This record gives sequence, structure tokens and C-alpha cells, in this order.
Amino acid sequence: MKLNLWVRMEINSMRDWRASLVQDSNGNFSQCRTAIIDITENKRAEETNSLLASIVESSDDAIIGKTLDGIILSWNSGAQKIYGYTADEVMGKSISILVPQPKQMRFPDPPKS
Repeated sequence: MKLNLWVRMEINSMRDWRASLVQDSNGNFSQCRTAIIDITENKRAEETNSLLASIVESSDDAIIGKTLDGIILSWNSGAQKIYGYTADEVMGKSISILVPQPKQMRFPDPPKS
């Protein structure tokens, strides 16, 4: 019987050590399987994602993520400053809320003769 007990220990910033214990039919531990996994690429990807996220969030420009259907998925602080909506107010809504409605004529109709 294999006991799915995973012990995960970070050896250094680029490697993980994992162990799996296996029990025999009497419940005694009979095997210990270990692995050292190189996670260099995962760590670099996490660092890159973190850097890009901080750039987007600290930008004074409006950076808005949306689906192909125009539903807002992400909204940075620059978008909040420019449009005046918080992220909570626009998340999940259509991007069309940012397009102003056509202005109605403010002039009276010309006199009829």
C-alpha cells in the first residue's frame, strides 16, 4: 500500500526535495521514495510574473484586461484614476461602460416658419 504522504522541503531557491512513504500489507513502512526536482524555470517564471504584475499595477496608464467578448477581467490603478471606477465596480462588466453615451442636442429646435 502506498501512503501518499509527501514531504516537501526547499533545499535551496532552485531545488525541491520530496519524499513518498510506502507501507506493506501490515502497515509497516517498507519503502521511501525521494526525488530532488529542479524548479529553476518555475522560480524564474514566478519572478517574471511578479515583476510584470508590479509594472502593470504601478503604471499611471490605464491597463485593462478583457475577454474577447469585452468582459473586464483586470483593472489597474491607472484605469481607476482615469475612469473613476474601482476594480470592484467594473470587474465582470462589459468594456462598453467606458464609452460615453451620445450627447443629446442642447440647442432648441429652430423656429418653424
